[in-house]
Amino acid sequence: MKRIKTNIKRILSSAVATCMLCTGFVGVNATEITDETVNTDNEVVYQLQDLNANDGSTIDTTQADIEEGHWNVDALGDVSPEIYKNFPMQVNSDYDNMARLNMSFTYFKVVDDGDSADFIMTDRSSGEVYYSQELTTDSNTIYLEDVPINHVYNLTITENFDGETADYGAVIETIYDTANMPGNVYIGESANINNTIMAESVNVAKAVDNDRFISDENGNITIISEVDENNIISISVDKLQSYYDNINDNDIYCIQTDATSELLTEHYIGFFSKSPELSGMGIFVPKHKFYYADEYSEISTIANPIIPLTGKEVYDEAGEYEYLQDGTFAFTRFSDYIVIKHVFPQYGSFVIETVGNPTIDCDVWTANSPTSTPTYSYSLLGYPNISEETTVTAGVVLYWVIQFNDVMEGNSIFRIRSTDFPSDRSNSIYDLEQNNNRTISDRIYNEYIEYAGDVDIYYANTASENGEYSFNMTNNSSSIMKMIVQYRTTPTSVLWQLATRTVNPGRTVINSVRTSNTSYHYFATVRADGSTIRNLNYSMEIMSPYRGDPYEPNNTWQTATDLVNIKGYSGKITDLTIHKNDIDYLKFTTGSSMHTVDLWLHEADGMQYNMYLYKLNSGGNLELISSEKDFDTGDYIYLTNISPNTTYYIRIDNVGLGANTYSAAVGAIFDWSIF
Repeated sequence: MKRIKTNIKRILSSAVATCMLCTGFVGVNATEITDETVNTDNEVVYQLQDLNANDGSTIDTTQADIEEGHWNVDALGDVSPEIYKNFPMQVNSDYDNMARLNMSFTYFKVVDDGDSADFIMTDRSSGEVYYSQELTTDSNTIYLEDVPINHVYNLTITENFDGETADYGAVIETIYDTANMPGNVYIGESANINNTIMAESVNVAKAVDNDRFISDENGNITIISEVDENNIISISVDKLQSYYDNINDNDIYCIQTDATSELLTEHYIGFFSKSPELSGMGIFVPKHKFYYADEYSEISTIANPIIPLTGKEVYDEAGEYEYLQDGTFAFTRFSDYIVIKHVFPQYGSFVIETVGNPTIDCDVWTANSPTSTPTYSYSLLGYPNISEETTVTAGVVLYWVIQFNDVMEGNSIFRIRSTDFPSDRSNSIYDLEQNNNRTISDRIYNEYIEYAGDVDIYYANTASENGEYSFNMTNNSSSIMKMIVQYRTTPTSVLWQLATRTVNPGRTVINSVRTSNTSYHYFATVRADGSTIRNLNYSMEIMSPYRGDPYEPNNTWQTATDLVNIKGYSGKITDLTIHKNDIDYLKFTTGSSMHTVDLWLHEADGMQYNMYLYKLNSGGNLELISSEKDFDTGDYIYLTNISPNTTYYIRIDNVGLGANTYSAAVGAIFDWSIF
């Protein structure tokens, strides 16, 4: 076993770093002068260096100041209590090799008999207490592991010293942030133009859940993770994106590299993952941000938009939201933005969200009518996506100014969906199971476009078969409806429009797609032909290439259809179907006295096909026994030397018969006799 050792300079590893993060206060490293200084009142004075001052100025603190404030000199070390006067606690964070955020809290006061101090950490959104503890002189440190990310917490310390009560407040945000990396090491995001340090290769290892970490006296953290040395891979920088594209979802990988600039070698570390929570972060690290309570109140009320535009510019540049028809957007350079506009036709609660990988910045603007100039309301940040639930009145107009804040190029999808109809198809993409229940097709009857702007989304799983699929929609209402067929090349790629079909009242429209690449993903969206129309009834059906073959799925010998179980040692099936690129496996097991088999596939509408007979060899692989190829109107395999008590497999396909370009399924009859 090999150990990966990683030294990371912790953001809050010392008093110096802590103070630099506490905005609004001076960062001070307090060092006692060796020659004891005494003032005119015969008090001991500690002279402390202000590291943020360029003029070498100092801060003086007396022994009386320390004692009067109940400061714990041993805990403070050589640090001035002046730094912590507004919040008498140091907040540090580190992370382990699973990219989990751990936090420590050190209290800097002495709690005498009769005094008390209490610490409470509360989720700012829900109001629930995340952690609480009574603080004492000896129990002044709190360590919390795996603190949830993307949360905001209120920190409160309540002291009761000498009969007087004092409250201190702070706020922390837990976030994933872009890791510091050389300028050419990135995944899905642009290189930092201010960082010209380059690296040739990186070391990557899958994170495992048995790691530990240690800290040295300088605050450097060493992560030690037990991994198989064969899993530590050195990758050239230009191959990193390809490696990322092929990792498994939800796995977390640690990435490290050394890079040299001007003879100075620096070490870099980060994490990456394709999990939904982390995929948009590129190479990231978990961290926290610290604010005093009054500071957070000021900065959380954003005075200006993130993307600097005027209301007239937002109005002029806005494009109407088209319910996924044009709901995809892409950027080709950093800091591009798009403006989306929507007039809500009715009162209700809605979720506004983006679906994609890049991290999102979003400004929200509002107007009372479609012709009014919008005004800025607030901003949203995505990690990587935005998702906000809001209740609106009829006629309100919302504008979303959206910018990718961490990429040079990419794409995403913008959606608005109602939460007032929990069973509505627009709340999730509905996957019609193609063959699991072995029915002719999959149908949804008596479905509704329930509210104005409702869009129902259906997905055809084409991964199991190539051939011709069809979306069949019947309009049971008295208004015109639309069916739009779209596809993606991968589950997260941009959504491309394939066809728009108008469905008149009482009519059925069929839209067929011929699949020759199983990585494609096909969708059909159903909507009203108008933004204010609702309560429209329809039915949807997806037909697969094999059109109801009751023996699917049987595309592998492991899932072969057992003929003997169906009808015994002599029988006929008339509902077998074949189509282009289809492979059907059938099987039978001979009895102790059986030596002859007669197999006949016929009446396949004159299409060519191949038929093979196999059995398993001693290595567990299929061994060819007999074959007949290029059948036209039907032929058979007849053998008199088959083995007793043996399982045989029959394969039927049209592999190599490229002249047959048919895609729709056709019926065939298969007879067998085993004796």
